[in-house]
Amino acid sequence: MKEADKTEVEVIQITIIVNGKGNKQGKVSLTRTAQEVVREQIKRLGKKGYKGELLFPSRKTGDALTDIRKPIKTAMKKAGITRRITPHMFRHSFATHLLEAGTDLRTIQELLGHEQISTTQIYTHVAMTRKQDAINSLEME
Repeated sequence: MKEADKTEVEVIQITIIVNGKGNKQGKVSLTRTAQEVVREQIKRLGKKGYKGELLFPSRKTGDALTDIRKPIKTAMKKAGITRRITPHMFRHSFATHLLEAGTDLRTIQELLGHEQISTTQIYTHVAMTRKQDAINSLEME
């Protein structure tokens, strides 16, 4: 193969560190789309002169955000969403979508940072309901 025919591919996996309940830290892998959004956020912060390590620093202080509800509320207003949405709903949706996509419960447990698998099993209820609905849709009337 000629040198000109070679294609160079650079694969970079962005992993972020998140602080959770009880000061627990966890590493989170990101999809390619999320990685691109993170790169754009880093560029935006750089243009504003931010030199810290936080991906979403407080606009007022530059310190870590301690409550994500206000930024969610702001984003909801911009998007025209009027129904109530909580941070936990994102977490629940994440787990449910993984489960419905066939991800095993142990992997979901790890991704959510649950110490007990029984905590993760709470999310199976929604998926099992959807599965039963799918089966029931095959009934002949």
